[in-house]
Amino acid sequence: MSCPRVLHDLLVALTQALLAGGHAPLRRLAGRGSEDPHWPAGQTGIHLKGLLWSALEAHPLTLFLEGLEATGFPTYRFLQRLYYTPGMVLFATSRSERTLGALGRLFWDPRRITSA
Repeated sequence: MSCPRVLHDLLVALTQALLAGGHAPLRRLAGRGSEDPHWPAGQTGIHLKGLLWSALEAHPLTLFLEGLEATGFPTYRFLQRLYYTPGMVLFATSRSERTLGALGRLFWDPRRITSA
């Protein structure tokens, strides 16, 4: 999945992908309206975050995020919770360490640590 710069766009894309893939816990939590492919776009970010956290904690997956670029702290906080969810695996690609933005805190390179 290509990683949008705005958290809401990422939440909508992730929700749409999981619903299309038949993620059972998300389908159950989202309810009947989620059958419409445009449903996630009409939801607030807070609602989608709660749904996604609950669904992915119930049934963790491996997520591939491509093209991370200048991500902010809201995206960092959302993915941080997933990162520490048992069974959840996150892979991310970026052009450089600098373009990770705030996600550099999650996807850091141990070779960059300097000894004091």
